[in-house]
Formats: sequence, structure tokens, C-alpha cells
Amino acid sequence: MLNELYALSQALEHQGLLQPTVHPDISSVGKQIGLLIEIDQHGVPVGVRYLEKEEMGRLWKHSKGNHNSFPAICVHTPLLPLEICDYFDRNKWKKSKLLEKIKTLSALDLKLDKNANCPFQIGTWTQEQLAEVKSSTQPQLAALRQLLNVFPRADKAVGFGQQLLDLIKEQLERCDDEALVDLFKELFVGQLNPNEKQREKKPYICKVMTYFEVREAHLYANLVGSDVTRRSLIDLLQEKQEQTDTVVSPFETQLVKGIGRKYPNPVLPVLGQTYLYSKKETTTCLERYQLSGSQAFQAGREEVDKMNNALAFLTAAERENKTWRRMTDAHRNKPALLLAYVAQDPQNDACLAQILGDLSEYEISEDFQAEVLELMKHFVRKFCRN
Repeated sequence: MLNELYALSQALEHQGLLQPTVHPDISSVGKQIGLLIEIDQHGVPVGVRYLEKEEMGRLWKHSKGNHNSFPAICVHTPLLPLEICDYFDRNKWKKSKLLEKIKTLSALDLKLDKNANCPFQIGTWTQEQLAEVKSSTQPQLAALRQLLNVFPRADKAVGFGQQLLDLIKEQLERCDDEALVDLFKELFVGQLNPNEKQREKKPYICKVMTYFEVREAHLYANLVGSDVTRRSLIDLLQEKQEQTDTVVSPFETQLVKGIGRKYPNPVLPVLGQTYLYSKKETTTCLERYQLSGSQAFQAGREEVDKMNNALAFLTAAERENKTWRRMTDAHRNKPALLLAYVAQDPQNDACLAQILGDLSEYEISEDFQAEVLELMKHFVRKFCRN
């Protein structure tokens, strides 16, 4: 796969289409429902609203793989104590109407489980990686800088979590959105852990994605979750790259700065988070050389960054059916992602991926045949002339 991605990046670069739009530690949150939580200048949560899948999918996060995510934080354990989770009647909840649900949640003792590790905090790794943001004077990073300054560290996380619960309790009194109320319930008490072996240690689980934003939008050129912030952060982080050893490129057999500790984990349509290479560093993949993880295949950092940028270009939402589309795998039981492009003209608007996709999904009409024939004629005329 890396060889094919390298060829793609070379084709895009030759056509002047390769732009530094991605970073190994920056990715999409992914399409899922969640909560947008606004924080004021004093670090106090002051607003909560429901985010649809499409809205959440447009937001970005900075993370180390699946860990240390910010400003998107996924809550995996209910916020309320175990005895409340045990007491909660989930069967009754499923049959309840909106007003009954609000009444049920309002009656709960909304006190944070202080024995649990509150997820609302910035980890040490995030603070170190984003230290340059705090010293940056770029107006495009001002909102993110403010959020980093006021977001709770470990010693303030419990207090912040309780403030959030108090805010939600106030909001419940005037809430008329059942989807939001259901998400509050999931955040409070979660559901029974379906894994019986893990149930003794972790009886209840939840999965609620939260995204944090500054409240005073009028003070900033752009908000934290905006694409402007994402691009500005990528530019800033690319200036600060970890020092890595010089290696021989496996693609060009010349000396380059190695990729270092990890390959990117891009979030792709259909597939979600993917791993370009070596998901588990502890898995020995070349025992003869006593190497594992990314050390077993040290490509150049610049080469890998270009591959990641090339994938981002090819899988952009507006290029669906042109350079990518969903299809089924060989066994027809799992979704697969088809990528298709013409090296000499990768930005053309022909629905190439649709044409090369699974033809069994629809009838091959005369119009479709004419479209394929016209596409072939177009490329013949264009490249034969050149």
C-alpha cells in the first residue's frame, strides 16, 4: 500500500496539486453524534448543545493515535457513581416519553463520581505538543490558545466535571430535544457493559463524544473547531518536527530524515481511522533484524507526509465517486474503500471511481455505457495530443 501511495503523491506533486493539509497527530473527529461544550474566559462550562453526525464530522482533533485527544474528548465511563448506575431503570427509560425522561434525570443526585478518573483534562503529552500554540501570536490560533489556557489540568478536572453536571441540570429544565436528553442519560449512567469478563472491573460503559469550544466567538477571528484553526495548527506543528535519524529511503534509495516513532493514522471515509503501518510497536515484524513497529520500515518523514496529504486530496468529500467510493470487499460482507485516479490528470471531474466500482449494484444502462466510452475518448484525445 505504501508503494501505491508514494506513486500517488508523486503524481499529485508533479501536477502541482499536493498541499500540506494534514499532520500525523491531527485528524477528523469522525461522523458521530456528540455534545459541543462552550467554555468562558474563566474556564467555566456555560453552554451545551447537541451535534449531529455531519457537524461532528467536520471538526478536527489533535491526538496520539486513540489517546490524548483534544479538544475532542470521548467519555467512556459514566460520570455518576456506581450506586446510581445500578439504581437506574434502563428498561423504563426506553418506554418513557420526553417529559418523563427529563423528570427522571432531574431527580438524580448529579454528583460526579470522585472515585473515577474525570476525563475532562489536558494530558501532559498534549501540553507539550501544543506548547507553541500558547506562545504564538497568530490571530488564527487565538481561540485555541484561549481554550488551552483555561482548560482544566488534572487537579482541576473534578471541579470542572461537577460544573458541567450542574450546567446540564439547569439546561434540563428547559430542554425540548429528546436526542439531547438521551445523550445526557448516556453521559450520566451509560449502559451495562456487554463484555461479561470485564463487567466486574467496569460494570457500566458509555461512549459520548464531547467537543470543547470558546464561548466568546466575537473576540476571535475564527473558532477552535474551524478549518482555519486546523490548517494554522498544522503549519505551526510542521515547523516543530521531532529530530529523527537519517535513513535510506526505501522509495528513492537516498538519505532522508526518517519518519521516527509513528506513521500517520488518517481518518478515511467508509473505513474510519486507518493505520498506514505498524499499529502495534510491540509486535516484532522483522525478527531477523530485531526491529518492530515503524523502525522496521523507516521511510522518509517528508515522503510519508506527502502520502498522507495525497490521501486527503483523493478522499475529500467533494471527490466522492470521482476518486473514491464505497464498495464491498471480495466476500461482500464488509465495506471497502475504492480509490481511483489518472496519474496524468488526477483532478479531473470524471466519475472514475463510480465507473470502476461494483457494477453489480446497478444495471449497466446504455447511458452508463456511453459515459464510460466518452470518458475513454476524453483521455485518449487529451494525452495523445500531449
